[in-house]
Amino acid sequence: EEAQKLRASAHMRVELAMKVLHRDGRVPGLKTATDVSPCLAGSLNPQVMGSTPGAQPRPLVSFLLQYFRRPGNIARLVDSTVGACKEVFPVELVVNVDDPQDAATWAQLSYNTSGAVVPVFSANLHEARAYNRLAHLARGKYIVLMQDDEAMPANCSWLRSMVTQFEHWPALGVVGLKTFQLNLLGNNPHDNRDELFMDPLTKVKFLFAMYTEYAPFAARRSSFLSVGGVDETQSEPGACGIWSDFELSMRMWAAGYQVGWMRLDGRQHDGQEGSTHRPEAVGPCWGRQMAIGKSVYEDRYSEDWRLALAQHVKDLNYATLTPLYTKCPWGAASGGCPPGTPQ
Repeated sequence: EEAQKLRASAHMRVELAMKVLHRDGRVPGLKTATDVSPCLAGSLNPQVMGSTPGAQPRPLVSFLLQYFRRPGNIARLVDSTVGACKEVFPVELVVNVDDPQDAATWAQLSYNTSGAVVPVFSANLHEARAYNRLAHLARGKYIVLMQDDEAMPANCSWLRSMVTQFEHWPALGVVGLKTFQLNLLGNNPHDNRDELFMDPLTKVKFLFAMYTEYAPFAARRSSFLSVGGVDETQSEPGACGIWSDFELSMRMWAAGYQVGWMRLDGRQHDGQEGSTHRPEAVGPCWGRQMAIGKSVYEDRYSEDWRLALAQHVKDLNYATLTPLYTKCPWGAASGGCPPGTPQ
């Protein structure tokens, strides 16, 4: 009854506005409020509307979790996201439940958290398609891609620093939270977890990188969607997404966005073997799929282009950030470090 009264009142206000527009000759051909309802619906701003009492606020950050048969880690995955982080920002956890085995558990968690946990029931999509599907469903301005074998830190103070960097750098499309690579000639990216620079304005330890890997792997949702998300053509449904994180980083740079990295300590691994490291998955993932992903990556981004990007990343770090390192992270083959900085 109350909703009907509100609807009638809103309709009456639109009708009155229409009469004024007709009187002034500004809407020729339109006769009623019904005629303009499609236009009005396309211009609604949900942020200025009231919310249902007790409902979750619109999230600023959406955690995107690819989940497959790890029931022992569910509590940590939920507690470290919607549990720990709700005191920092409004958040949600959108979960691709890739197998029906734990569907009832996730449905109950959605109820228990008043919708802050959003399960999406799928059938063996795996990484690439799962992250894309979740990104389209997410409501947050920023997304954090997660894997089911590793929960986020119990303390969510890191999230404020991450959002600060996204807000400070409007072109920042990705913030890696695992490892990074600065150039083509450096160490294996899995060894790169050192805080080499600091943002002098925000005081956050942060750097720009050629590419970073997931997960965790944060992105501005609008940027992620505008470049097409994870490239699904590199892998079949059910296959792992190896190399897709490197390719996505390159695509972000190519589209005019920036790729950054922050160190994230305290991630909670469940101690169980990852699904891609099980004997039956090693060959298809680390053999066949790695070869496909690497081939696509190298064909799409020439070595000359990647060398030019490496120089751009290096210049951007020195032009905008403050060095923290004591030993130059660029070798002689990469041009070394500028004069006046640690060598």
